Amino acid sequence: MPAKQCGAVSGLRLVRGVVVSPDGTNVYVASARGGIVVLARNATTGALAQVPGGCISSTSSGACASAKALADPESLAISPDGQNVYVAARGSHAVAAFTR
Repeated sequence: MPAKQCGAVSGLRLVRGVVVSPDGTNVYVASARGGIVVLARNATTGALAQVPGGCISSTSSGACASAKALADPESLAISPDGQNVYVAARGSHAVAAFTR
């Protein structure tokens, strides 16, 4: 198998949780020091690439957008219909909800 190249991903540090959307098109990553990272998934190859604006953080650090209740995200879940992403954030003592 040939070697694959890694691309840069904003906000991806200390991964705590990963969830794939029901349709397999997106991957969401809870990153303790970065917030939430959103990746597009190629259905044929499985390759991942960060979507434009695919970084959300409680601190809006670097290239990440800012959102409330995301301090120290611990885990993620996607609703069965694939319409919403839920993030449990230990540092915020909260659950944040996002529309996909």
